Amino acid sequence: MVCANKGGGYGLISDILLLKIIAAAGLAFVIGLVLTPIVIILARKIGFVAKPRADRWHSKPTALMGGTAIFAAAGGSCLFVLSGTQTAMGVGLALLLIFLVGLYDDIWAMRPHYKLLGQVVAACFVLGSGIHFQTTASIFLVWPLTLLFIVGITNAMNLLDNMDGLAAGVALVSSLVLALGSYLSGNAVAGVGSAALAGAALSFLVFNFYPAKVFMGDCGSMFLGLALAVLAIQASTPARATLTGAVLLPSIALAIPIFDTTFVTIMRKANRRPISDGGCDHTSHRLVKLGFSERQAVLLLCGSSLLVGTAGIFSVRFQEPLLLLVGVLTSVGLLVLGRFLAQVNVYASAENPALESNKEPRVVLATERLYKRHFVTALIDALLAFAAFLIASLLQPHPVLSGASWAVASTAFAFAAAGIYRGEWHYLAFRDIVNLAVGSMFAGVITFLSLILTGREAGVLLEEAGVYTAALFVLVAGVRAVYLLAGRAVSIAMRQRLGNDRWVVVAEPDTSSELLSGIGGKQMAGEVITLSASGASPLKGRQLDALDDLDSLLAEVEPGAVILAGPEECERVKDACRRMGVRCILPHVSGGKP
Repeated sequence: MVCANKGGGYGLISDILLLKIIAAAGLAFVIGLVLTPIVIILARKIGFVAKPRADRWHSKPTALMGGTAIFAAAGGSCLFVLSGTQTAMGVGLALLLIFLVGLYDDIWAMRPHYKLLGQVVAACFVLGSGIHFQTTASIFLVWPLTLLFIVGITNAMNLLDNMDGLAAGVALVSSLVLALGSYLSGNAVAGVGSAALAGAALSFLVFNFYPAKVFMGDCGSMFLGLALAVLAIQASTPARATLTGAVLLPSIALAIPIFDTTFVTIMRKANRRPISDGGCDHTSHRLVKLGFSERQAVLLLCGSSLLVGTAGIFSVRFQEPLLLLVGVLTSVGLLVLGRFLAQVNVYASAENPALESNKEPRVVLATERLYKRHFVTALIDALLAFAAFLIASLLQPHPVLSGASWAVASTAFAFAAAGIYRGEWHYLAFRDIVNLAVGSMFAGVITFLSLILTGREAGVLLEEAGVYTAALFVLVAGVRAVYLLAGRAVSIAMRQRLGNDRWVVVAEPDTSSELLSGIGGKQMAGEVITLSASGASPLKGRQLDALDDLDSLLAEVEPGAVILAGPEECERVKDACRRMGVRCILPHVSGGKP
């Protein structure tokens, strides 16, 4: 780190570093801007293009090999701006190796385990250069963790390259955040490297943003992943006292790639799908299914990466507990996002192509099933309890974090005792708010009593417990409210967007035509599916067990509305519609007007 010595020495060195960062970014941008069109022309000339496939998102042949321009732009800029060192040589060899592995895979297709072996060898080159998490923990723990982080981020960026402009956009934002952090800490090597990577990503993004003219391929995505992993480790504040502190900042800076890889892995495992296979089930694809355009989905993820990364960088300038708070809140936000996106049906259309009448995005959101899986609920609440404890501690003159485990355990017990985890969350009604308030106060009391036993001063603890109780209630109630409101808003927007192109009528087949004409059948353009209470079904000969499978029918058909012909099974059908977020129309009650 640069230190202020004499007579403004810090300012002079800081200005030089800033000029180097700007020069590295500008040079990489110019090189990439020149090379990328050449790569596009050559790729098309030799027929090296990505053709549309069922498990890929693009719809027209697109040039490949864009990663060669990224590699040349970033590498050329670093070679020109930075002087050679042993560390730079080792990292350079690692980046060259991972680029060649990706290039081989782009041209001839490499088996996954060979590709993984290449990533591990490249990570070993980095470790051999002396780059690892800076902490006082044992090297036998630090080295494996560093290896896992580098290989994980390399694969995360490879998987994130699933939509026009996404991988390059996230790489651009992450590089800028790391460049800022390196500049603030006076880290010249990480600052120049991050700036060069940002310039190369920006130049490629000019041609890769929707609609893309070129793809980066594995040679580009794995190069970006390895480079970002190395730069994130270097940009973190050196010599941290704890392993958590050393790992936290790089993880926050690269939160979006880490989340996407983890989320996709869990969802594929849960749906019994091969993890290594490609597919349109990533975070970006689910956002598009929710009604966002491709541009909006990419910009939303890039903006989230920028927000989280910048918060992490600036929190380092104050206290480490503040960085910990940013990390915890980021984890909560991503868990809630994952719980929300997990409700998006991205697999049904691939398994049942006959159900898709067109290519319009379709989705069913089970917004009322907010916390059906109480394990996720308890995990989110535990993190929020930890965040509330951090807030209460940070407001004290001398923050003490030793009682955090007591606070989390007390909150779990108090919330369970208050009945917060009973049943499902349909609405955030007054009774629910009261339960949360009671649970939060109970948690505050138990936390206060448990921390008294540690010997801390009662007056200070009482004030801290009061802040903890208030912060816990606001955080927990706020997360639930945001989730429910977002679910409602998305569900309404999707229904308006899709229109009434599919309808499910719960009636006997011989009465459905009369029912439809009676409520304005001319307005119901599209497919009408009639379902009788006796079990008759129009789904290509598939028979339902009366109305027992109505949930699965609504998930597959995703209608504009469900129409009830009579009062029979009325409550049962209404419950299913409420669970699946589908409008329910009762003409016999509403006078025939939907």
